[in-house]
Amino acid sequence: MNTIELLKKARELITDPDHWVQDFFGVHQDGAPLASCAAGDPGACKWCAWGAILCIRQREEGTFPITRDEAVNEIEKDLGIRLATYNDNATHKEVLSVFDTTIERLENAND
Repeated sequence: MNTIELLKKARELITDPDHWVQDFFGVHQDGAPLASCAAGDPGACKWCAWGAILCIRQREEGTFPITRDEAVNEIEKDLGIRLATYNDNATHKEVLSVFDTTIERLENAND
């Protein structure tokens, strides 16, 4: 899966505000916060922006990036700050908007 596809799927995962969270990578349906390595847990029902990216990697590719994920790096190029910091201090709409900005930039670069 390329970075654009990953970002689109991660954005889709958190499009519904009820599936987005701040301060944790994810939240299990039982309400327990999830660490980054558990973002793809089948019981996860809410994610931060970074957690959504990790969830897609884990669920669809069966991988967990050892180093910072390229998709996260691309978003941070547009933000100028860490994605986790942005997610925890922005609105849901702002978080979705940065996904859109990064996806558009990458699509235009591929044209």
